[in-house]
Amino acid sequence: MGRPGASPWRGRRRSAAWTSAALAGSLGVLALIGPTAAAAEPPISVPPREARALDGSWRRLPGDLAPGRTALVISFRREDLAATVAWRGALDAFPSVQVPVFPSSIRLLRPLIEGGLRDRHPVTTHGRIWPVWGDPKGFRAALGLGDDEGIAVVITEPDGSVRGIVRGEPSPEAVEAVRGLLSAL
Repeated sequence: MGRPGASPWRGRRRSAAWTSAALAGSLGVLALIGPTAAAAEPPISVPPREARALDGSWRRLPGDLAPGRTALVISFRREDLAATVAWRGALDAFPSVQVPVFPSSIRLLRPLIEGGLRDRHPVTTHGRIWPVWGDPKGFRAALGLGDDEGIAVVITEPDGSVRGIVRGEPSPEAVEAVRGLLSAL
């Protein structure tokens, strides 16, 4: 059991807080707090990033978003290009920004990738396409998205707070849900 006179708790990961919590739980004290205190989560907000829009202007997320609610069509995979174009068409009457997120590990390919994006999209939309370079996994985590999700439409306020997230490709139900979130006060 160790050295003579040594505490039997030495080296163990018990703390006074754990003992107090166990004791309070056994006495029913924690039941007074209620489920709402334990379920409170911090609000989700768009992580701040800088992006150079396809028109060449530098933009900041969320600082340079339009006044009012904006739909961010965020994509993480090349395969989702068709879905982002479909979302852009479905949300043409609403403020929206397309945000493809690329890993910084392929930053050397940036001119080639951004040139390809400029070639694929009409010139009139270049100011609404803001490629972001950095950590896609961290970006997903900040928005509460799973690692396997490739596209999501995030409804944001000008301060970056998230009002709703619609995942996946645009279906009639998903488009109506986004339009409803954008139109709601």
